[in-house]
Amino acid sequence: MDKKLTRRALLRYAGLVTSSVLLAACAPKVVEVEKIVEKEVTKVIKEVVKETVIVAGTPQVVEKEVTKIVKEIVKEEVVVEKGRDIFQGDLILWHPWGTGYEGGAYPFLRNSEHFPKLYPGVNFINMYESSRDKYLAAIAAGSPPDLLLVNAIAIPALAERGALMCLDPFIKRDNFDMAQYWAMALDQCSWKDRTYAISHHPDVRLMYYDQVVMEEVGLDPDKEPASWDEAYEWGMAMSKQEGGRYVRFGWVPTWTSGPWTNHYMIANGVERLDRTGRLATFHTDEAEEAMAYVLKCTDDICGGRDNVEEFQEVHATPDGKGPYWMFPWHRTGMLLYGNWLYCPIGIIDPDQPINNGSLPGGPAAPGVRHVFHGGTMVAIPSDAKHWELAWEFLKYMDSQDYGNGAQFIQECGDDIAGNVAEATAAYAMDFPGRPKVIEMFKMAESYSYLPSPISYEWEDEMYRMADRILLREQTIPEALATSQKTIQKALDEFWATV
Repeated sequence: MDKKLTRRALLRYAGLVTSSVLLAACAPKVVEVEKIVEKEVTKVIKEVVKETVIVAGTPQVVEKEVTKIVKEIVKEEVVVEKGRDIFQGDLILWHPWGTGYEGGAYPFLRNSEHFPKLYPGVNFINMYESSRDKYLAAIAAGSPPDLLLVNAIAIPALAERGALMCLDPFIKRDNFDMAQYWAMALDQCSWKDRTYAISHHPDVRLMYYDQVVMEEVGLDPDKEPASWDEAYEWGMAMSKQEGGRYVRFGWVPTWTSGPWTNHYMIANGVERLDRTGRLATFHTDEAEEAMAYVLKCTDDICGGRDNVEEFQEVHATPDGKGPYWMFPWHRTGMLLYGNWLYCPIGIIDPDQPINNGSLPGGPAAPGVRHVFHGGTMVAIPSDAKHWELAWEFLKYMDSQDYGNGAQFIQECGDDIAGNVAEATAAYAMDFPGRPKVIEMFKMAESYSYLPSPISYEWEDEMYRMADRILLREQTIPEALATSQKTIQKALDEFWATV
């Protein structure tokens, strides 16, 4: 039997959440509770013992008093005032990464070693490979972990449902400095002007330009295209064929980290939802123009969608296939991708000449440039058992003033801390491409996702719409109409349960 919690099941669970629960989630749990704790005590015990002695050659039994010092574990009932948990016991964090000392899993392994040194009574439990289905089921059952790592797209739905604890009262109480984080990270961690998480690491989607390829075809390697038309021209110039077969693509606009349909609609000024957030509004002339542009680039620059698929197979690198490994091997001249592309670049050629920039706005939004942002953060579920200790961890995790847990986030070089001072520290600037990427962090103002409680449904539908367009299963207007209908249904279902 399938034990996964479906979206419909979650909606049923969420429909039980009342407005009073939502308001309660944004207040600290100020209570007085009794707890049973164990502690070691030393006792002095005096007792009378009998002892056989020899008196004048005759055995006699005599009594004498002796003193013993013993240690034992006793249980004691204590009152915890003002909701402050005792900083001891298990602190459980769930995340979807593996156990290796690499990538996103690495910081939490280091946290599990370091955090208990600050709180000697704490046992930090690092639960890995915790999927979205798993944590939704735990939330619905009322038994979530103390800490939960989520992506930015998860925050709106979880916050709207009252599943996450609002952190604003704790921030105010402890005078915790939120200005230490990137502006985009603060945005991602919030919903309806309330804070529900602390940034672990934000990320950006930016343009990469291979300066070696640009010089080869006579383009200025220090410039970036000013418009979509110029990006098309650059892509055509940098594509290369030998014997009638492509050996390099100048630009594959569908090679993105995330659904490309989303990025290009935004870049052409499309408002995806109305101001209430409850009405899908993205089937517009501007959206059709954006989809038509990407389709034209794919056909003209790359020889069509099928040729792109074949190219990835034929030109697979020793490390893998797809844009992640194509760019470091000079097999595409431009790429719209996440800042983590510098990981394979650092492996293959850390000194590769690269220019970074932003995606220009489309014909309907000229003069506006886009760096898209997303991110990963840690939240406290509303039903967490050790919420005060969890808050102590959040303060430590990505800051320099509470034990400097931020140092572990970017030791591997792949991720960039949400803490500005740590992200821009001198040692961090030695990572490949870091100074250029930091400049893009400062520019990031466009969402790489839809900030809505149906963010996951949106992302899934954007991928489906992309396939319908590229495979020519539907015309562009038909594909947009189909997707808008699907998204509107998801919106209606969600808001009907709140």
